[in-house]
Amino acid sequence: MLFSMFLLLGLLMIIPSFGIGYLVNSLSRRWWASLPVYSLAAAALILLSGHHLSGILWFALIVAYSGGLLSNLTMWQLKRGNYKKFI
Repeated sequence: MLFSMFLLLGLLMIIPSFGIGYLVNSLSRRWWASLPVYSLAAAALILLSGHHLSGILWFALIVAYSGGLLSNLTMWQLKRGNYKKFI
């Protein structure tokens, strides 16, 4: 039960983070542009919380960051002209 809850919650969180990363990468016309944005946002969140995040917040941070990484991989593959599945 707990695993399925985390799986569904992760899917719900990865979709908007992927979309935002894809939008940032598309608007800047760079395949790597959202990675520094996500890194700065994650670092700011960790520093502002004083390193006292609960387990679910760490999970949300990791899932959101992985959505940003997937958007970078998608744009990288599209820039190379490779439209096959890469996952």
